[in-house]
Amino acid sequence: MLKKKRSKKLNTNNNLLFLVHLPPPIHGVSIINEEIRQHFSAKYPENTLFLNIATSGKTEYLGKLHFKKKLISYLKLFYSLHKLLRSHCIRKCYFTFTPVGPAIYKDYILYLLLRIYKTKALVHLHSKGVIKEKNNLLKRVIYMDVFRNSDLIVLSPRLLSDLDGFRLKSVRYCPNGLLTKSPENFKYPKKEKLRILYLSNLIKNKGIEDLLRAVSLLRNESIELVFVGGMVDVNQAWFDNRVNRYGIENITFYLGPKYGLAKEAIYESSDIFVLPTHHDCFPLVIIEAMSHGLPIISTKVGAIPDILIDEFDSYLIDPGDHMELFRKLRQLVTNPDLRRKFGKRAFSRYEKNFTKEQFLLRLDKTVTDWVDESV
Repeated sequence: MLKKKRSKKLNTNNNLLFLVHLPPPIHGVSIINEEIRQHFSAKYPENTLFLNIATSGKTEYLGKLHFKKKLISYLKLFYSLHKLLRSHCIRKCYFTFTPVGPAIYKDYILYLLLRIYKTKALVHLHSKGVIKEKNNLLKRVIYMDVFRNSDLIVLSPRLLSDLDGFRLKSVRYCPNGLLTKSPENFKYPKKEKLRILYLSNLIKNKGIEDLLRAVSLLRNESIELVFVGGMVDVNQAWFDNRVNRYGIENITFYLGPKYGLAKEAIYESSDIFVLPTHHDCFPLVIIEAMSHGLPIISTKVGAIPDILIDEFDSYLIDPGDHMELFRKLRQLVTNPDLRRKFGKRAFSRYEKNFTKEQFLLRLDKTVTDWVDESV
């Protein structure tokens, strides 16, 4: 007779609550959190609870506070957490706290509820921008309270400077990772046109206009520029206006958001990946591009220099420098051997450091060690 396999338990007599943003909408943090949910709920089903704290159902609502649409969902969320804390013995909580934008106020109310019920928090910061917003008195008070009384996870030591000036209780580091389809034998077929790919939500501070300006200088080359992602703080009229302004309407295409196999097909049909972002933390799309063996051009912001190695598997430029972006694009467009070399090196670095399995092992150890320490 087969014995039923017993599920593993965390070293705690209480439940571990996960307050996380889950899809929809689909973006970097929600993708990572869905991986976390699947891993911990399968491995520790007896004492893990999850509460989805996302209130933006559509990509275009990200970072925006729609009082009429969200007030009821906020109240329901606060009540749901209150019920969980009252009905379960929860002394520890993993919390993907949003430190910037209007969502910080909603998350802080959730945090205060945890404090009322004497629940310790392990706060995982997936974004940066604290250093720019700390002059706001109310946000500064929130930062002081959360950082002084919670254990933190940040994605890279490089991002710790964003928290300068605050007393930190403790800090752990855990870079992200994800599972994607790997390239088939690194086939680089000859094509009439090289495809330059931008795949991310269309946000102005992602360097969209820098890329359009740089590509406009490459008009004599056989290329096409493809944008994939939801529009956040731009709209179709703004995008079309910029494309026409730079005279690249015949080689520029916006395909909207793509997911699953459709997104994989976009990566596989592309030749160069570009994310000229001005403000970012740890972009998962770069890891996706690495996993598909694409040569990459990005910027020296956030933790990107920890993901990529400049002039080894990628080119990293200063944000906003469209002329340098043009020069690096031209080098990759005109040099197929360089594209292959960068792409293979990027894939190798992905396999060594940024797979889904490696990330979940790192996070599992981080969380379980924290649970053990705080028992």
